[in-house]
Amino acid sequence: MKLKIEFHYPISFIPYRHQNTQSEVGKAETEVEVRELSDGEAPVAMLVGNPPNDRMDRHEARLALKDDGSPRRVRTYMGRHFVEAGRASALPYDVAPGRIMNSFFGRAKPRNMAVDDPTYGKKKTMTGEEVIRRYSSAAKPFRTFNDDHGAAMAARLERLASLMFVVDGVVYEYTPEPIIRITGRYGEHKAFIGPRPRKERHDHDSFDFHMYEFGEPIRSSLLHADTVKDLYKGADWPFFEVVDPAASAFDGTGYDVMELARKLEQSLASSAAALPWNMLEAYYDLRDALADAQGRITPRLVGALEGVAAVEAADDPAHIAAVAASAVVGDRHGYQVRETFFSRRSEYLRSDKLSDHRGMAAETLARWGRRPEGQHWENGVGPVSSLVEGNRRTMEILSAGMACDLARRAGIDAAVLIEAARDGDRIIVSQDAAFSSAPLRPAFALVAPDGSMRVLPGAAEGAENEFRKYLDHAEAHADNAFLVPAPGLGGF
Repeated sequence: MKLKIEFHYPISFIPYRHQNTQSEVGKAETEVEVRELSDGEAPVAMLVGNPPNDRMDRHEARLALKDDGSPRRVRTYMGRHFVEAGRASALPYDVAPGRIMNSFFGRAKPRNMAVDDPTYGKKKTMTGEEVIRRYSSAAKPFRTFNDDHGAAMAARLERLASLMFVVDGVVYEYTPEPIIRITGRYGEHKAFIGPRPRKERHDHDSFDFHMYEFGEPIRSSLLHADTVKDLYKGADWPFFEVVDPAASAFDGTGYDVMELARKLEQSLASSAAALPWNMLEAYYDLRDALADAQGRITPRLVGALEGVAAVEAADDPAHIAAVAASAVVGDRHGYQVRETFFSRRSEYLRSDKLSDHRGMAAETLARWGRRPEGQHWENGVGPVSSLVEGNRRTMEILSAGMACDLARRAGIDAAVLIEAARDGDRIIVSQDAAFSSAPLRPAFALVAPDGSMRVLPGAAEGAENEFRKYLDHAEAHADNAFLVPAPGLGGF
């Protein structure tokens, strides 16, 4: 179906002898097309429904029960999720153009509030020619002038239209995979269905589809929500039903453990100057394990967390406090200057932050202990499990959730990877090491328990050499207690 959309856009310019850019509001119109699909082309993958609640944010509200109390259908199309939004008959915006701001297309910010809201004095729209006549002349021409006649905004609206479709007269809009999150703020335990947090690279990031909440909620895919249900007893649970298990693949355990581990590492780093020697060594182990993990829960990372949780208090707090009190190293402007090493160590021990750090590690390990059965594996992975060379990172995949995400980006069937891992094969992926405006598709290799390697179709030329180099480097450091990057390989 086709929709006409009237929108506003900025006409920008720098007047004669001015330094700063100014703008006026232009008005234009475009026509976008929303595809119509059959039930078979976009099958129902899950049913969702947050109960009415004033504390829901705008992301969670899109996944709320419908006005009649029935759940919303979530369909999948080309590997992505789309949530039921309403009847297609409500889409036309040419009768009341301002209504578009409360619609899916409002993410592009196509209307200027100063024009639509009479309390702003109804700012007038202008054409490019009117702007030129008002603000410039032959004697005082613009330093710069930009009027794209709305082409950039029209392209954003067309992009949003491509993230919608209609099935049987009902509109479905793109959403990241719906997941469960449980919060425990203010003593209240709440469970909501929300979009998976943290956008994937290049995943429609300019339209803010993903949820960036504060605090430390627990998260899970809908399929494995039973693993976290008893973390907050008494929480009200929303309605959800997974129709297609393959469509619910978020690695909530991996996400939570990495977030908790990063927070622990940051807290240890902020106290590094005060840490007792054994905790300092545990901190360095955790720091290096996190650098190697790259979002995965590796045996090395779990071991580092166990190391932090097991640190014993080796120093006598009273003795350190006495040393700190007597360790005066000079006098500055009439004030005694104490030796900061001992004073910081004394404060760390006095406030029992060592117990806090041990507790944070134990909490992280407890979350890891609730991982869904069969969704994570090791398959012989060694202490070096990621390696950078140039702009490519080669690493081992250790969870079904990450395998699904990477397979979707590569355009292959994730089941091939997951079944191979469950048979004991190691999954190796080569991908971009950092954000790139033109990312290369991930390439995969499967390494059997006997050491034989099979590169999956679609890998770029030279990918096999990257896999071999990674395997050789990992094997060379398999027994090393202290790991260092190989020369010229950029680290791990």
